[in-house]
Amino acid sequence: MRDNPKITFVVPPSKFVQPLTLQGGMAADVGLIDGVVDTVEILLDERLGLDASQTGYLAPNWSEDIVAWLNSMREVLFVLGFILLLIEFKTPGFALPGILGIMMFGLAFFGSYMVGLATITEILLFFLGLGLLGVEIYIMPGMIVFGLAGFVCIVAGLIFSQQEFYFPASGDQSQTFLNNLINFGLVMVSVMLGIWAVYANLGRIPYLKSAVQVPPKAGDPSAGGLADHEQHLATLPGQEGVVLTDLRPAGVMMIGEDRYDVVSEGSFIEEGATVRVVEVHGNRVVVVPAEKPNAQKGEVTVGILALMVLVGLALVVAEVFFVSAGILAVMAGTVLVSAVFFAFSHHDSLTGWSFLVACAIGVPLSVKMAFRVLPHTRLGKQLYLSGLDSEEVSGAAQEEGLEDLVGKQGTALCDLRPAGYASIGGRRIDVVTRGELIEKSSPIKVIKIESNQVFVAPLHS
Repeated sequence: MRDNPKITFVVPPSKFVQPLTLQGGMAADVGLIDGVVDTVEILLDERLGLDASQTGYLAPNWSEDIVAWLNSMREVLFVLGFILLLIEFKTPGFALPGILGIMMFGLAFFGSYMVGLATITEILLFFLGLGLLGVEIYIMPGMIVFGLAGFVCIVAGLIFSQQEFYFPASGDQSQTFLNNLINFGLVMVSVMLGIWAVYANLGRIPYLKSAVQVPPKAGDPSAGGLADHEQHLATLPGQEGVVLTDLRPAGVMMIGEDRYDVVSEGSFIEEGATVRVVEVHGNRVVVVPAEKPNAQKGEVTVGILALMVLVGLALVVAEVFFVSAGILAVMAGTVLVSAVFFAFSHHDSLTGWSFLVACAIGVPLSVKMAFRVLPHTRLGKQLYLSGLDSEEVSGAAQEEGLEDLVGKQGTALCDLRPAGYASIGGRRIDVVTRGELIEKSSPIKVIKIESNQVFVAPLHS
């Protein structure tokens, strides 16, 4: 490459959003390279003065080809894995679809791990999400908390396993993050289409059609009995009975002398509880807990739930100011989660979702108020220790000449996260940013001085 190529940019290089790519002839025309050769042998012999017979070529081996193929097929493997697991959730027990689904996920993460993208943390995060979804479906249906947490863990594990950073700090990283989000959306769309295709043709798939119960044909002796049974089930809505097994959400109940396979409306119902049939769809009998004579739905009123949310948010604020070894944070989480749980269990879904959104928005707002609003109030000034200004301090170990640095420019000597070192006016200065990350060798400027702290910002901010 030439030492001083003369290139004129119509667009300033700082505005480029992707690397500049030129073909060989064009690069030679603008002076970026000395010239173009036809073969590698000519380059080695005429330009570099090397013996071509003494050189060799590195070729990928079979294991590297397999890893590269697995990494290129990761989206397909994820789609197949999700489809197989959803089939497993819809079939009793744990059989071949579940095993194959986990194998698909394992192969996808193995390829990403071997190329250096995925780490053990992202892999464990993804499978933790699957476990939380299993808890939501089989152990504590209707809680929602485990389902949401599982979904977040799965999304985070999938996206973080395809990039070398967690949160984008540059334009290229933002583009990579956006591409990974788009890939995740395409995977989810493909999964939904695949599930629709599988269930639409479930009766035609050789290994899965046994899971489908085929209704009796006309003229079958059992058809009349089936019709009588469905007519009998249609008379059940409104009747009450006792649960013989835990409903998670499916189980068995007894009405009079007859046993029925039933499913709850989503909530967990313990063995021995009294339930009421609310609807029947074919052979599917849906039940809900029977209300006690003196009890009313919504026993925990909306006012009490709102008070619980306020108490939880107050505990969040208190955690900011008082040292409690995390006790106040645990108490706040317990109160807020309980409020959301009672909102769903004692009221309709709209009330539950309203309280869930209120808690999700209220917690970060409360933390922001604790750190930014309260210090400027009378109570906040009593809680915060305010230091003296540099002019009021006598004998302080303040470095001389720091006030003269305001407005000067320098260079970051290391990554500022947010503290670090910078070269300003030929001096090595301890600096701190306003909270943003500034990479090493980036130009900076001094924006203010507080006591011994030198605050800097990116030069072009």
